[in-house]
Amino acid sequence: MCYEWSWDRPTNGWALWIDGKPNYRLTFTQASSGDSAACWGVTPVAGISLGWMQDHATTSPLAMRIDDVAIAEHRIGCPGGTGH
Repeated sequence: MCYEWSWDRPTNGWALWIDGKPNYRLTFTQASSGDSAACWGVTPVAGISLGWMQDHATTSPLAMRIDDVAIAEHRIGCPGGTGH
């Protein structure tokens, strides 16, 4: 699977594509959410972290694999020509 995530500061929103197709359930802008600018906004990025955050203890081992991470100022698209 290919996940693409876009964060747009001018519209105070973000968008998600899965295998090149938009996922409208996880696409938001300030206008679509109805929130005021006082409680909604994209802050400047100081860094990016990828991985797993565990909120509670578990006795089962967890595994996560992340492959082919790319970061750019524009949409790159998925391997194999899917997406933008």
